[in-house]
Amino acid sequence: MIMSKFKVGDRVRCIDNEGQEGELEIGKEYTVNFVSANGIAIRHGAAFWDYYDRRFELAESEPEQPKEEPTVLERVTSKIERSTLIYNYLDTKDSFERAMAAYNEACQAIRDNIKDGEKFVYTRYGEGYIVQRDAAGFTVDKIDMV
Repeated sequence: MIMSKFKVGDRVRCIDNEGQEGELEIGKEYTVNFVSANGIAIRHGAAFWDYYDRRFELAESEPEQPKEEPTVLERVTSKIERSTLIYNYLDTKDSFERAMAAYNEACQAIRDNIKDGEKFVYTRYGEGYIVQRDAAGFTVDKIDMV
């Protein structure tokens, strides 16, 4: 079985439209939608039309333009921006780790000071919380106050 030299998604350019003049235009680029043993399928409106792949060549993509070398100011600015990003990351990480340590200490203090089976309401800044402790642990859930 002979397979097409193209694959789905390739951009191809028409090089032979003999007998297909109303459908194919010499030099026009098309996208390969399907590949079969006999050729390729190209979309025309809502339909797909099969053609021999000999009617096409792979369309060359435009060459990449060389990138301009960054200026000294751009290089320095980039290094400062990256440095700031890393600093902020490390600062936030340290704050997070301190907060987690404080959170874990607060949780342990609740476990150590509230007895199993206890249940009570606690208010802070006008907000209410129900605190419950059992053998599995504790919960502090916000409740509506009336």
